[in-house]
Amino acid sequence: MNAGPAIDAHFASVRADIPAFCARYFGLGGSALLHSRSFASDIFLSPINLFLVGPRLALHLTGLVLARIGLRRAGKLLVALDISVPTTLRRRIRDVLAAELLQLDSLEQSIPEEERLRWRARIGRLVGDYLEARDAVAEFAAGLAALTFGFLVLDRLTPGAISLGPILASGYAHDEAVNSFWLGPWAGEAWYGLVGVDTPIAWIVLGIALMIVVLSLIATIIGVVVDPIQTWTGIHKRRLHRLVDGVERATRDAADVRLSLKDPY
Repeated sequence: MNAGPAIDAHFASVRADIPAFCARYFGLGGSALLHSRSFASDIFLSPINLFLVGPRLALHLTGLVLARIGLRRAGKLLVALDISVPTTLRRRIRDVLAAELLQLDSLEQSIPEEERLRWRARIGRLVGDYLEARDAVAEFAAGLAALTFGFLVLDRLTPGAISLGPILASGYAHDEAVNSFWLGPWAGEAWYGLVGVDTPIAWIVLGIALMIVVLSLIATIIGVVVDPIQTWTGIHKRRLHRLVDGVERATRDAADVRLSLKDPY
């Protein structure tokens, strides 16, 4: 429907800019800048998404099982279901994709006015598919890092601030009680091993708040590292080429294209 030299030139320019775009935003410096600018606003959202790594994996596996036993439609819905919370980082990447790489404002001028609303919806779904796959890699890696942190520091395999915070607080309360026991730490260890220690609510709240900050830092650090790795291995370039192919098809043929990108789930 929308064929012509202008469309050809537009997508040729977009594809030629993919390596530079990856270097600018997904190289080490660009990735660090993106994550640092969104850290403050995402500090409470990143731990939520880390906590949802397990449920997302469970939904994905359930969907695969349903598809395997013949319930393909239900299985496909579960596999595609995204329960993560949109972050500022995701919105920033969406914006630079639209404005700098895909140049959607310029491309929209070639779309008949009566078709533009449907075209925007098609492109929005494609960009959403791309962002979901990209986020899944970062969240999965950050989830594994958080699990490792919990296991090494607190001897617990749990990525959630709500579960790690009370463990941290109770451990601190126990150490304080043992060290201040009137007969000395050795006797205190024996005594509180029998009767236990009550953890103040304020310490639990403080522990949860501290773990939120720690897990957000972990997610940010992992995100800064994961993007350059995907750039160096060519994953980002291949995914962006597939996104551009989908946008071109949605523009030329008015097709309702969806991206099927692999993610760690």
